[in-house]
Amino acid sequence: MSKQEKQSRAVQQFYTLLDKDTQDNLTQEQKEAIEQALNTVSLVNRQPVDIRKSFPFFGKRYFFVFLAGKDRRRLPRDKFSLSEYLVLVMVVLLILSMASLSVLALYLLKSAVGIDIFQDFSFGIWDWFKSL
Repeated sequence: MSKQEKQSRAVQQFYTLLDKDTQDNLTQEQKEAIEQALNTVSLVNRQPVDIRKSFPFFGKRYFFVFLAGKDRRRLPRDKFSLSEYLVLVMVVLLILSMASLSVLALYLLKSAVGIDIFQDFSFGIWDWFKSL
């Protein structure tokens, strides 16, 4: 899809969402200014890699967008503060510990039922647990 087609798609989408009465009241100068602003601001025409796909999932539609290219935004993103990094680290550690405990609980449950996945091999966790 060419750059011009992507630009016109963004403009067409804007006009389909715009109220018909409002659209009829716009002058040609206003329409040109709006189209120019949409084409300038729109991410559709600014990224060399632009993948947008949607897919159905359990009766609803979901989408994903993958954009790659040079960051041309005028306003830089705010930097993370130290407290935000600490919160992020704590959340990641919490998720990892919950996942580890879940795997351990499933392993102990498997061992209690007597299921051997690998014949003549054990991590020794069940024996250690029984000795407590």
